[in-house]
Amino acid sequence: MDSKDLQRSSEWAIAGLGSIGSVINWYPFDLVNRVSGRAHRLHAVVAGMSATPIPTASAAPPDYTNFRTTAMVRFSDFDGVGARVTSVNAGVLFGYGLTILTLWTDAAYQSPLLAQVKMTGVAIMLPGAVFGNGIATISYGVGSPVGLASMLLPFEDPPIAPRIVKWTNVPKMPKRIIAPSEVLFDFDRYALKPTAIAALTEIEALLNMRTTANVRICGYTDAEGTDAYNQALSIRRASAVRDWLVNAKVFGAKNFQISGFGKTHPVAPNRISGKDNPEGRTLNRRVEIVYD
Repeated sequence: MDSKDLQRSSEWAIAGLGSIGSVINWYPFDLVNRVSGRAHRLHAVVAGMSATPIPTASAAPPDYTNFRTTAMVRFSDFDGVGARVTSVNAGVLFGYGLTILTLWTDAAYQSPLLAQVKMTGVAIMLPGAVFGNGIATISYGVGSPVGLASMLLPFEDPPIAPRIVKWTNVPKMPKRIIAPSEVLFDFDRYALKPTAIAALTEIEALLNMRTTANVRICGYTDAEGTDAYNQALSIRRASAVRDWLVNAKVFGAKNFQISGFGKTHPVAPNRISGKDNPEGRTLNRRVEIVYD
């Protein structure tokens, strides 16, 4: 699996490659991320009424159908989700076919809809119909589309939001993402604020571009309060960030290390000439994510 396979997108393309089965039917598809250009097999295994090949070409690359998912997802998000295939073919050996693939975010019919795509075409087939329910799985290959799938042009990409977190990338030095606590938490709290989503989404994107598995999330506080209280608060804040990244399915997030440093390692003075320095304390209240 290439690092580009971690690219999230809501713009995809799919092509049916055939079908095999009787009561249990197997439908392989070529699934393409139109942003990264990567492609892998999506297999839908469903229990249906009969086996009928979906539209497929034997002498030419398959035609792709563009579709949009209801959320930004990556290849792994298609793995293990509920799937339904409805297929109708008219013709003997060579005819017209219609296939509708429906995918959910988790269990079929019990979770939100992920995508529904209608594929039509003229190809070698047998007449009949299939209505089946099952699951979809992903198998990773070389990452190249089987045929010619259209990619998104640069101007079609969503606009880049203003950077909320600071990110350093110095050659031969660990990369460091710094998010001010005020962006993520209310004062003296460790529950994530609703407004933290933008910063965490940016952090998610940065971590999904990394090439290492070693990640450490470090929490820091200012100098107000006792050492023990600040130590515990810094650990809880770092844990809250990791939990969000796990739920966002960031690769390897369950193994991210957690560290709390409390009010140690300030990046600015908490007091100047014996007087409180609010600006410095604000800088010291932070969460840092470090990886090689």
